Formats: sequence, structure tokens, C-alpha cells
Amino acid sequence: MTDLNYSDYKILIVDDISEKVGVLRIILDGEGYSIAVAQDGKSAIKLAEEIVPDLIILDVNLPDMDGFETCKILKQKKKFKETPIIFITGGNQNDQVLKGFEVGGVDYILKPFHYLEVCARVKNHIQISHLLKNQKILINDLKKANKHLHSASRTDPLTGLPNRRDLWEKMGDEIVRFHRSKSTFSIIMTDIDNFKLINDHYGHNAGDYVLTEIAKIFNSNCREQDKPGRWGGEEFLIILPDTKVQGAVILAEKIRNQIEAHDFIYNDIKIKSTMSFGINSYNEVLTMGECLKVADEYMYQAKNLGRNRVVSVSS
Repeated sequence: MTDLNYSDYKILIVDDISEKVGVLRIILDGEGYSIAVAQDGKSAIKLAEEIVPDLIILDVNLPDMDGFETCKILKQKKKFKETPIIFITGGNQNDQVLKGFEVGGVDYILKPFHYLEVCARVKNHIQISHLLKNQKILINDLKKANKHLHSASRTDPLTGLPNRRDLWEKMGDEIVRFHRSKSTFSIIMTDIDNFKLINDHYGHNAGDYVLTEIAKIFNSNCREQDKPGRWGGEEFLIILPDTKVQGAVILAEKIRNQIEAHDFIYNDIKIKSTMSFGINSYNEVLTMGECLKVADEYMYQAKNLGRNRVVSVSS
């Protein structure tokens, strides 16, 4: 185990007999710990709230409330749930030892004190506490890393929109919801018109800029429950829960008009772009793939009809 800097650790001694406190302070000061002292249960609880000790040494016999009651009160507080509490007890008092464990104590020190025993028991629990804290930090770091990986695996790195995997999963969820509650949902399949010409004429960085700006337009027009995402390349999919074809057409036309009117300014160059849209609503006779295929076919109809338009079953 890596050597610990024991001066970083605070120990609270709770005892009303100054001679015992003096002995413990001499022993623990010699090991480098930072020591605080309280003489009764109430002042111990108050002082613990202020300094948040790393370990508490608690005598069973106190003038106001006994050490067991003091321990129970401390352990009810979230910040002391995992603070090790070592009881001071007399020899041949097994009932006190057992009760100390029952109320949340982790160990006991017998009177009269033995230097090596006190050092060993305190050091042992300080080290365990240190390991548990580091373990918690590691677990939290792993949780954050897993959360980041989960998000990254479902996010398009260029536009920040959900990727194909995430869209596929979301659409599956909507199909399950449809069969459970008959809640209609629609999808919009859309593709940037002549995107290759933008890349060829202005460069791929300009093309990437157009993609990111279009993603912003999607986000600014969609509801919180909607799911706009990048399906692949210059193709996007928008999943619209609780939406019939007519509502999807209205949204698609709104987005289409905004993109047509938008000036994409890249390196002081104005780039114009349009998109073609295909819309379909899910029904019980369709598979997920069939629903997507129909929307895709409507989108290519829009392109064949001259691009920059919306095509749906109601067109």
C-alpha cells in the first residue's frame, strides 16, 4: 500500500476523562494525525459536523448520552455513514463490544491503552477508509467514462445529432409504444440536394459546415420529444412521436423553407442548399425496415420531381 500522509487525517476523540484523552493524544500525535477532542455526546456531534473527521474514537461512558446513542445519531447522518467509529471499552465487557458493533462501530480499544494496539487499530481503519474513498472515486470515474462511451456510441461526432444506431433504437421503442397504446408516430427521411457539388466546389470542410448548420436548423424546429438524427452521409431521419402524416408534412415544409432561405456562410463564401423530404407514418402492417423504405422511396420521388420538396402518402 502506498504510504499515507497521516497529517491529512482528522481524528475526533470523545471522552470526558482528561487523563485518557491525554494518553490517546500523545499516542496519535506521535503518528502525525490531526486531533480534535469533545467531552460529551452533544458536543461531539456538533464538532463532527464542523470538522468531518476521518475517524472517531468514542468512549462508551459519557456524561450526557452514552457512546452508543452518540454513535447511532452520527450514523443517521449521511456524511458519517462510512466514518469508522472505534469504541473505548473496559476489559472483559463483551456485551459492550457487541453493542458497539450493532450501532455501527467498526472496532474497539481496551483500557488500559497499549501503544502498539492503538496505533495498529487506528492505522488499519484509516487505511481501509482511504481505500474505500479511492474505490469510490474510481467507480465514479468508470461510471462517467461508461456514460461518455454510451453517448459517443450513439452520437454523430460531426453534427452532435443521434446517429443511425440511436435512431434505430428509438424507432424500435416507438413501435413497441405503438403496439401497446396505438400511439401514432411518423418519420421524415431527408437528404441534402446535390451535396456532392458542394463538396466538389467548396471543399469537404465547407460540406461539413453545411451539415452542422442543417443539424442546428433541425434542433431549433423539433420538439423535445422529437428525435432528429444523422442517418448517414448527407441523409437525415427525424422521428416524430404522437404525430400523424399531416403534422409531419407541416414540420418538413417549415424546415425545407428555412434551409432554402438560409445563407450558409463559410469563409466569407455564401453557399445555398436545399433538401428533399419523404414522409411516412407507422402502422401495424409494416415492419421497421418497410416503414423506413417507404419514407426513403417518397424522398427519392421528391428528388425525381425536381428536388427541394416534400412527398408523403397524402401528396
